[in-house]
Amino acid sequence: MNGSSVDPDEWLEQKARTLGSDRPVSVEVYLRSFAPPIGARERQEEVIGKLRELAERGRLETVEVTVWGDAVCPDGCCAETHTGREILERMMELQQWGEDEPCSVERTFEEKHVTSAVTDEAFKKIIPPRITLGVYSRGDILLVFPCRLGGEAICVNDFLQALERTEPMQQSSASSSQADTPLSNRSDIGSSSSTENAAESPPERVE
Repeated sequence: MNGSSVDPDEWLEQKARTLGSDRPVSVEVYLRSFAPPIGARERQEEVIGKLRELAERGRLETVEVTVWGDAVCPDGCCAETHTGREILERMMELQQWGEDEPCSVERTFEEKHVTSAVTDEAFKKIIPPRITLGVYSRGDILLVFPCRLGGEAICVNDFLQALERTEPMQQSSASSSQADTPLSNRSDIGSSSSTENAAESPPERVE
């Protein structure tokens, strides 16, 4: 969806807090190459390193890395192979995610029409971002980065920073709820006390 009035920072913060609150979350990293140009390589290593740290902290269940290549042609022999179909289907899934969110990922996957000057052959190719993140839970896609919200770009690092500075909503609310409950109202203390009282009471005499 486009033209949303949702604030990108608030949207991202809310999404980061709800991740992992009720079910495990996994991230799939899609790369153009394992050997990108200098500069891009360092950024790529940093992203994967941060994701692994978040997995060690328990914020993520798994982190998987897949290489797509520099571009994919949706027509022709390559698209008919098993690997080609898998890549194209995943790209389509990622692009369609924004239909249920106030976001769009259409511009992040660039389409180019190429014509050969020698053979006059024309074909289309899809160029993915250098790094794409798909956030999943039990097979359902939850988030995609990079994306655009209200005309503003939200990059992979924006998502990682939001995830690093937040905790799952359920975890934080459960902790505060337990801390705010008076001792006299806690069910575990009440049940323990009644058990001890029952043990100390002498048996009832029957005549």
